[in-house]
Amino acid sequence: MSDRQRYRHYKGEVYILLIDNAKLECDGTIVCVYESETTGTIYVRPREEFFSLVTNPNSNKELTPRFAPVVA
Repeated sequence: MSDRQRYRHYKGEVYILLIDNAKLECDGTIVCVYESETTGTIYVRPREEFFSLVTNPNSNKELTPRFAPVVA
């Protein structure tokens, strides 16, 4: 798919969101499947966590999105 969204992790690396509504078979948790643009490694993270806010240690401990969309 060419419409896959790129996201920048708050620590700096860029990822491509492959699927944002996959379901874990074991317990039904909705997860995001995403790929490192740098290494090609595929990761899975609970959707709620993917789109959560975190305390960014690099910006006076302000809340920031864990993954923010990369605007072209």
